[in-house]
Amino acid sequence: MAFGSRTLKFSGPSGKITSNGAEYRQVWHCTLTDALDGPVTIFNYFKANGPYIGDHYVNGNETDLASFLDEIDVPQHIDGSATEYSVVCTYRPISVSGGGAGNQGGGGRRSEVRRDRDTGTPTAEPTRWRSEISVSFLPQQTPVYLAEYVGGFTGNTAISTPPGTMLMPTNSADTVFDPPLEKDDNRLTIRIKFYKKIFNVDEAKSTINRVNKFPVRFGRFKTLPTGALLEGIYGNFAEGTLKVSSIDGAPRIEHTADVEQEYYEINIEVQWRDAGWHEFVVDRGLSVAVRAGVANGRGGSFSADPEVNAAPHTPIQGIDGEPITEPTLLDGDGKTLKEGEPPVYLEYKLYTEIDFAEDPFLGTFFYPAVG
Repeated sequence: MAFGSRTLKFSGPSGKITSNGAEYRQVWHCTLTDALDGPVTIFNYFKANGPYIGDHYVNGNETDLASFLDEIDVPQHIDGSATEYSVVCTYRPISVSGGGAGNQGGGGRRSEVRRDRDTGTPTAEPTRWRSEISVSFLPQQTPVYLAEYVGGFTGNTAISTPPGTMLMPTNSADTVFDPPLEKDDNRLTIRIKFYKKIFNVDEAKSTINRVNKFPVRFGRFKTLPTGALLEGIYGNFAEGTLKVSSIDGAPRIEHTADVEQEYYEINIEVQWRDAGWHEFVVDRGLSVAVRAGVANGRGGSFSADPEVNAAPHTPIQGIDGEPITEPTLLDGDGKTLKEGEPPVYLEYKLYTEIDFAEDPFLGTFFYPAVG
């Protein structure tokens, strides 16, 4: 039991035309090898060998190519034969909503065909291959390590600082708040959508979690001959302030007038942080460093050759002679910070820097900074 043969008997206009275009038909003479076979065998053969739902009409000019196979009908046996069928394939134009005339509102495998604005001729470039850019400011919370003191300390703890002086927030016992205070730090997020025929995961790995090494200009914009901005979206960013936070790629299929296009939709998120993506951590701890010449607490000092099993640091003792249980500020050299001195902050670089303007994923949207 199988499909025997088929012959194309007719291909041309059906005589029906709508505002979306002309309708076409193909009539095939199909033969099965067994009377027990039926329309399902024919459908399966067409599905494997074509034409099938969504294929464009190929027996006409380039305008006819804008009609796609919307219906396959196996209406009757030929002349009462149990093995011969007349199969009618109806091609209908794409509607504005993306569906065929017999499938209003349903896109299926098909999608909108882009046409030349003046001639109406279908083109091979899908409308969805246009890149998109959007930006938003999202609320974030970040720890506060420096703030301007306004007032509240009394007695011996009272302090006076010039306006604009930034201090480490502490309580009246000069203890750092743990957890630290937090403040709003609205984060600018840039979202980019574009399309590529190939999605190189290795390139994506080299782009994700990277920070801009140089100042850049971002966006899509047009300028007048004078250099003045005419339209578009753009922004200027200092070095080290942008970080690629996410990249994802998903396969897509787009039907055009000429061919079925397969490609990848790429979505990228880039976050901006005004203070940059280095981290500043206040120097504090429960122990001090053990170095040669430092007092050992027993009337002497540590030598260059530490004793066997000696630790590289020693716990800081409180006024009661017991090791402290709350971290205290250190001076950046492994010793406790002297009273009245400002806190020491340790700066750490957490992310690798790259040239956004030369990156294969970002170079289309980021340019070297002007000036």
